[in-house]
Amino acid sequence: MLGVFLVDSHLAAVEASAPAADDGGVGRAVGSGAGPLADRSAADTFEQDGVNAGGCKMNREQAIGQLRSILGQVDPRSPNEFCRIAAEVRDAKDEVISRYAPMFSPERIKRMTAEGFKGFLLFRNNRHWDSLHRQGGRMTEDMGRLRKALKILVDESKPVRKRLDQLRPRRGEPMVSGLGRAVITAILQIVHTDKYAVWNSISQAGMENLGLWPVMPRGASFGEWYEKMNAVVHEVAEELGIDLWTLDMLWWRENPHILKGADIE
Repeated sequence: MLGVFLVDSHLAAVEASAPAADDGGVGRAVGSGAGPLADRSAADTFEQDGVNAGGCKMNREQAIGQLRSILGQVDPRSPNEFCRIAAEVRDAKDEVISRYAPMFSPERIKRMTAEGFKGFLLFRNNRHWDSLHRQGGRMTEDMGRLRKALKILVDESKPVRKRLDQLRPRRGEPMVSGLGRAVITAILQIVHTDKYAVWNSISQAGMENLGLWPVMPRGASFGEWYEKMNAVVHEVAEELGIDLWTLDMLWWRENPHILKGADIE
């Protein structure tokens, strides 16, 4: 199966400092980059002194126009291979949601097996993210702890910020080793597809390239970062008239630092 490698120098520098574990890519060539955070807090890696990390001078109107143009090229009959792959990812949404949203219900989580969870992480099953499986073994070493973490994640009685900060606190060890932002937010989108965006290296890079990455103060937690990022993604999706699943595909399609590469699962 066709894969891709992200060669953005900024992300490569982050990956060099931590095991490739935390992020998952979208689609065979599509996705949300793999592995830079591992067991570090997301905020530790991405905190800034109140600046947009992308340094992009594109204004919002131009950014939306760019995404709208890319969206118009996504077609299963396109002569462009990446446009065809993007269409496949977009069109897989209903099948994937119907298969996996029930698996992450509180009742099903109680009975979740390591094999079932690791199956979701594979691109051939989730049809969207290509690198989530890389830390599957670590995440499933203690299934009791993983089930507890997943129950916290999908508990809509608590704000998402508090749930994420409980799973990956600003200081201290993550609740489950290997369960990083890409897997966490992919599950959120599967369970509540119209409510939660996916945060991973490709979505971040795409937003930075378009000047859409939010400004946050130094010291913001993973949950605080995610709330702000998620709000921006919702605004963009509304302006484009598309769902969050499709917009997540567009972040990859917009990113210029992607090359065809190795086979992936």
